[in-house]
Amino acid sequence: MSATPIVSVLVKSYNHVRYVRQTVESVLSQSFQDFEIVVTDDGSTDGTAELLRGYRDPRIRLAVSRQNQGISAAMNATIARARGRYLAILNSDDFALPERLARQVAFLDANPGISLVFSLPLTVDEGGMPRPPLNDFEVPLRFADFSRRSWLRMFFFGSNCLCAPTAMIRREAYAAVGPYDRRLTNLQDMDMWIRMLKAGHQIHLLNERLTAFRLRDNQANMSALRVDTILRSEYETAKILRHYADFDAALFEEVFGADAAATVGLPQAARLAALAVHVPRHAHQLFRVGPAV
Repeated sequence: MSATPIVSVLVKSYNHVRYVRQTVESVLSQSFQDFEIVVTDDGSTDGTAELLRGYRDPRIRLAVSRQNQGISAAMNATIARARGRYLAILNSDDFALPERLARQVAFLDANPGISLVFSLPLTVDEGGMPRPPLNDFEVPLRFADFSRRSWLRMFFFGSNCLCAPTAMIRREAYAAVGPYDRRLTNLQDMDMWIRMLKAGHQIHLLNERLTAFRLRDNQANMSALRVDTILRSEYETAKILRHYADFDAALFEEVFGADAAATVGLPQAARLAALAVHVPRHAHQLFRVGPAV
């Protein structure tokens, strides 16, 4: 490993003692070896921190919070300690496939205009065996292109279609937009992607499965389709959509020009409300009533 690693693998962990060993080992066994693993244990009570302290590899840099701070705060703390040129997200109940870092580093090295590269996830069960996915992460492969317009329209009219633990991101993209919003617990990643796109960064999706995304039993994932997570996601979506009201005129026209032609001359918030009314989601109805709330 060089004095400053090329990749910082970002692992935030909370009560994942059953899975985190596989997470760490999957990085240590990568074909690409110029990395550090920056781990933040967010106040686990199940022995996760003790397990992580057992590693002696100097590339594993562990910090342990005394109390649980929440998913976004833990991510911010992890990023703050990272030294790499590229930052790879990996959740502590998921694991990387052997070529993940090599493939994503090669792509970003060869494409300086792209700031975020994702892959398709390999969905696995509790035991790490492949299983059918619940989300369609292949939606972007049907886009006409991977332009800012395509992604921003998807996040407005559709939903998040990117799997965060498959992402590798240039350090400067995070520097440009600031930390994760600590108030968000379900859609903090989509919020970050929108902010990065708004700042001019470009996203690409590799048509490869490079990270295993674990679907846990009893709908234990934060993204599971439980009543509480569905309600929370609708609420957070309504808040996240506010970013669109702050687009400059050029970006608004780039993303929505043809759709909003009938509302030219109205304030931008009103034009967005007119678009949101046609999206059959509670979040968009909340947004159209008061996007500045």
